[in-house]
Amino acid sequence: MRLSRFVTLALVASLGCTRATPPNVVIVSVDTLNRDALRAFAPAAPELPGFDALARASVRFSEALATASWTLPSHASLMTGLYPDRHGATDRRLRLGEGVPTLAKELKRAGYETVAFTGGGYLDRRYGFAKGFERYEERIAGTGPVGPEAASDSTGADDRLERGLAFLATRQPHAVPLFLFLHSYAVHDYFRLHPATVERLPQRPVETPEELTACLKAERRCPPETWAELRRLYELEVAEFDTAVARLVDTLRARHLWDSTVLVLVSDHGEGFDPELGRTHHGGRLHGDVIRVPLLVRAPGIRPRTVDTPVSLVDVMPTLIDLLGVKRRPGLDGVSLAPLLRGGAPPPERPLFALEHAFLWTAGGRIEAPEVQAHPLAVTVIRGPDWYIRSATGEGLYDMARDPRQRDNLITRASPTELRARADARSGLTAPAAPVSVDARLDDRLRALGYVR
Repeated sequence: MRLSRFVTLALVASLGCTRATPPNVVIVSVDTLNRDALRAFAPAAPELPGFDALARASVRFSEALATASWTLPSHASLMTGLYPDRHGATDRRLRLGEGVPTLAKELKRAGYETVAFTGGGYLDRRYGFAKGFERYEERIAGTGPVGPEAASDSTGADDRLERGLAFLATRQPHAVPLFLFLHSYAVHDYFRLHPATVERLPQRPVETPEELTACLKAERRCPPETWAELRRLYELEVAEFDTAVARLVDTLRARHLWDSTVLVLVSDHGEGFDPELGRTHHGGRLHGDVIRVPLLVRAPGIRPRTVDTPVSLVDVMPTLIDLLGVKRRPGLDGVSLAPLLRGGAPPPERPLFALEHAFLWTAGGRIEAPEVQAHPLAVTVIRGPDWYIRSATGEGLYDMARDPRQRDNLITRASPTELRARADARSGLTAPAAPVSVDARLDDRLRALGYVR
């Protein structure tokens, strides 16, 4: 099905394109990428030519917020425009609820070719992410592709957008536009000691990947030199991924797609490196280090700049739908940022949320809830600079304008009545249950990613 002439003209007008053809859409999800790793959000960060150049060409959202601090629920929010308690993918034993609309389904219905290359794991098709994609290829690092749509001949390199770049380089001109979703665990897996990364260290770490994972999950106490090593491994993986970002931009330019593509670069959550405060790794916590994420949107006709308006990953789907002139279904949690991107007014101030249903932190480290939880174990309510965090360990209230590292808990000096009420209201919602069968292969992959003991 092709886009109607009406939709095409609306699209051209909204983006300021000079050609009467709808643009392509490329979303790059760099799993576990800290916003503080990029100069666009932290001026003291190391120079990264690929990321930095893309940031200069993009609208940079300085206060983009994830809806959870681990891969499954956060990506589900990105793809559905719904918070975790409404899309249902809140636990490794649950998938997207039946009938939940996805960006791929909406764009396919509007005439887009829909293709995805992912690292599997919590992006496994069993979690519902393949809905709407004509081609959905998942691959476990070091193995061949997975799924009936996977290419039979493959290099096995899934870490740094290789499959997506190869697809773009060989894709023939089509009469329909493309929606391409690229996801990578390359940064997420820094503790797995990839050989090319380890070679760049002064000396090989004495710990195994399993021991480093135990450090991150607070299952063992680790000395400062181990934490310094983990930070360095992380920085090296980000720097390595920077080359993939540059190659993606070069490929789009070489294929004459740069001027007709909306490019979104985002992360699903950050990573914690603060053992003194017990804020390490991700999953189970909802502090700023794992909830504030990088979000770059580059689109034809959209002026690059920094936007300080707080936004959420639930806003990505309605924004793209709006930018492309596709009819949007009602009932999404997110709002369209298209007017803001075009230079208009920001959306009205609203509370934003992050939720945790599956993991919690104890004296013995991060653990998984033994049973599926109908209600969240932790909730964060964000309104402007005020962050209210409630979990099994208590309450937190932080003024991010004064205390961006969230060191000073104001809960004993203030009474966040409204934010508590909003957390109560969110806790009263239940997610639609859609069970997933986790077999040994998927379980092994999730264990390798550090999520399963």
